[in-house]
Amino acid sequence: MTSNLQTGHELKGGKYRIVKVLGQGGFGITYLATTKTTVQGDLGGMEVEIKVAIKEFFMKEYQVREEDSAHVSTSLASRELSSLYRAKFIKEAQSLSKMKHPRIITVADVFEENNTVYYVMRFLSGGSLQEYVRRSPDGHLGENEALRFAMQIGEGLEYMHTEHQACHYDVKPGNVLLDERGDAVLIDFGLSKNYDATGQQTSSTPVGISQGFAPLEQYNQLLNKFSPQSDIYSLGATLFFMLTGQVPPEASIVNEDGLPEKPAWVTERTWKAVEAAMQPRKKDRPQSIRQWRELLANQSVSQSQSVSQSQSVSQSQSVSQQTVVHAPESVETVRASVNRPTEQTPPNNQTIFNSQETVVNTPKKKSFFARIPAKVVLGLAGLLLVLNAGLFLNACLGYIDPYKNMQEYGSLGFYIAKAPVYPPYLYTNGYDNWEAAIILRNHCIVSMLWSAASLLFAAMSFAMVRRPGWRLSFSVVALLLLIVHCVVLMT
Repeated sequence: MTSNLQTGHELKGGKYRIVKVLGQGGFGITYLATTKTTVQGDLGGMEVEIKVAIKEFFMKEYQVREEDSAHVSTSLASRELSSLYRAKFIKEAQSLSKMKHPRIITVADVFEENNTVYYVMRFLSGGSLQEYVRRSPDGHLGENEALRFAMQIGEGLEYMHTEHQACHYDVKPGNVLLDERGDAVLIDFGLSKNYDATGQQTSSTPVGISQGFAPLEQYNQLLNKFSPQSDIYSLGATLFFMLTGQVPPEASIVNEDGLPEKPAWVTERTWKAVEAAMQPRKKDRPQSIRQWRELLANQSVSQSQSVSQSQSVSQSQSVSQQTVVHAPESVETVRASVNRPTEQTPPNNQTIFNSQETVVNTPKKKSFFARIPAKVVLGLAGLLLVLNAGLFLNACLGYIDPYKNMQEYGSLGFYIAKAPVYPPYLYTNGYDNWEAAIILRNHCIVSMLWSAASLLFAAMSFAMVRRPGWRLSFSVVALLLLIVHCVVLMT
C-alpha cells in the first residue's frame, strides 16, 4: 500500500505529469508536476513545459490507495466524515479560483479523478517565509524587511475580508511562500471560512489550530461569525516570528502573561503594533487590516521598501536555486509571465499608511509578580534539598569506624572516616560519632521529603497556566510548607 502518487503518474488524460511529492498533511498531498501549454510570440505559437503544483484530497487517517492503482478508497465508517471534508476541499478550490490578487495563490484547474479531487495551483520557487527567516544570518529578519512582508500578507488578507467576506484562519510563516521576485504569497486555505452578507458562516466544519499563531477564539471554535480580527492576531504573530526568529507563546500564555519584552533591535511603534494585533480579546484588537496598518503610520515605508526589497530579491535568488517549494503557480499566470517577462511591482500607494494613530490597549507584563511565591519556594526548597542531600551523604560516611578504617587503609582512611561534620546540637546532647550519624541520617530523610513536597506544589503552580486561582493556591501551600520546614529546622 502507498499513500501518494508515483513519479511519472499522469492525471487528466496526460495533461499533468507528477514529478515528486512536495508535502503531505492530514487532509491532502501536494505534488510538483509539469504540464504543457502553448504561448504566442512573435514567431507564432510555441509549446512549452511549465511547473505547477497539484493538491490532492487525501485523508491519511481514513483513506488508502491500492498498490497497483491510483484509486483512493475510504473505510465505510469514515465515509460520512470524508464526504464532509471533501466538499470543503472542493469549496476551498472554488473560492481560491475566484480570488485574483497578487498576494493570494491562484487556482488554474479543478477536477475529479481516482475517486478523489485535485486542484492545480501556481508553482512558487522562493520557498516558504519560515525557511527564509530560519536561513537569515541573525536568525531573524530586519525590521524593514519584516514590515514589508507583513504589509504584503496584510494586502492579501484585506482583499479576502473586504471583497470575499472570507477569513484565512491559518496565517503563519509556513503558509506564506515567496515568488521569484521575493514577494509574499498566501497559500493553504484549508481552514478558511466564507461568510454570508449577515456575517454568518456558510460551513460548520471545525477549524484546526497552529500553536503560537492561533488566537483564543480559535481554540474555543468561536468562529461562527465573520472574524477578521482572528486573522489580524495571526498576522501579528507572524510579524513576531519574523522579528524574533521565535514561535510566539500560545494564546493562553499571552492571555496570562503578555508577550515577551521587546527586542532591542525593534522600534517601540512596531512592537506596539505586534502587541495590539495579539491582544487576547477580539474587541481589543484592531478591527480591520486598515486599522492595524495605521499603527505603523509613521514608519518610513519608502525606506523599508527600497532597503528590504534589494535584500529579499538577492536572497530569494539564492533560495530559488534550491529545491524548496510547497505551492504552485497557475497556468494562466505562467502563460502571462512568458509573454511579459518583466512584470512591474504593484503601485506602492496600495500599502501607504494613514498618518493617524490608533490607541490600543497592550497586555500588562504580570508574569514576574504572578509567580513570585512559586519562584521563592523553588529557590529555597531546591537549596534545602541540595543541602540535605549533602548532609545525608555526610551522615552515611559516619557509619565508618575510623579506628578500624585506619588499621585497614592507613592514616588516610582515618581522616576520611572522621570527615562527617554534624550539627552542634548532636554533640551537646552527648551523642558519639555513630549515634550522631544515625540521627542526622533520619533528619535528612525527613527534611528531603519535606523539601520535595514544597518543590512539587511549586511546580504544580507553574503548570496551572490557564487557572490563575489554582496557581495561587498551589503557591500558597508550597510557601506554607517551606515556612513550617524552616521553623522546624531552626528549633
